[in-house]
Amino acid sequence: MAALGSAWGGQAGFVEQVSTPPLIALCLAGGQGSITVSWSPVAGNLGYSVYCGVSGEDMLPIAEQVPGSPYVIGSLGAGPYFIQVTADLGDRSSEASAVVCSAFIPAAPNGLAATAMDGAVSLSWNALPGLSYSVYQGTASGEEGSTPVQSGIEGGSTTLGGLDNGTAYYFTIGASASVGCFSSGPSSEVSATPAAPVLITWDPLTDQHWILSNGNLTASS
Repeated sequence: MAALGSAWGGQAGFVEQVSTPPLIALCLAGGQGSITVSWSPVAGNLGYSVYCGVSGEDMLPIAEQVPGSPYVIGSLGAGPYFIQVTADLGDRSSEASAVVCSAFIPAAPNGLAATAMDGAVSLSWNALPGLSYSVYQGTASGEEGSTPVQSGIEGGSTTLGGLDNGTAYYFTIGASASVGCFSSGPSSEVSATPAAPVLITWDPLTDQHWILSNGNLTASS
């Protein structure tokens, strides 16, 4: 496919000059191994071609004659991915846009576990370097919603306080790459029910208290 630069060659119905190649203005990753690529339109073109590669110098066309923005690139694993777009007229195309996106699409976090506390829940998971994590919370299974109760967590644990004892809470987490706006899908769901410590016995001779808290029986003098 021959590069036209900024000229369309005077084809009827098309502008004589294209001052700039299509510009990728937005590049977002979904949670299912996909990237949605958006760009500003070029007047008078028949379509666009989208190129993708795992290096900035190894770009292959993955879609041609795309009618317009946006375009979803699916079935992706972990990145990085490099993306360009051209505007096309027949068998000719504009110069490619700049490589504007190098994205890592994290896999859904794993190893999420929840521990109930007094008015709180402690969460832990298998963290990876270069990622931050967000926590989603609900009071019914599958209803954690799309707004995190905590975000920007670096590392593999956090504690959520201010919870009602006796209420079951459900949690998922998501991972985000430190570069770009690329997020994983949700982790598997866990649940925990906060509970206050319960004094179950007292020895008057030794003044020893036995307390049941979060399923653990401990002695306290």
